[in-house]
Amino acid sequence: MSSKKDREQKLLLFLSKKQSYMTSEELSSQLEISRKTVYRIIKDINEAFPKGDLILSEKGRVKILY
Repeated sequence: MSSKKDREQKLLLFLSKKQSYMTSEELSSQLEISRKTVYRIIKDINEAFPKGDLILSEKGRVKILY
């Protein structure tokens, strides 16, 4: 199993290559993690980002903002 840091980096790298929203289902499938883990990682990243949320998550859709 990957470490928490590895999963965060994979999610950020994957989202940074996308220009539009993705569903949490697509992300969980691509990264081979559960949807719940996707949301946990997003929460952790957003809490650590000093300028506010880095990743927008709404109604099952996810998008990187910066």
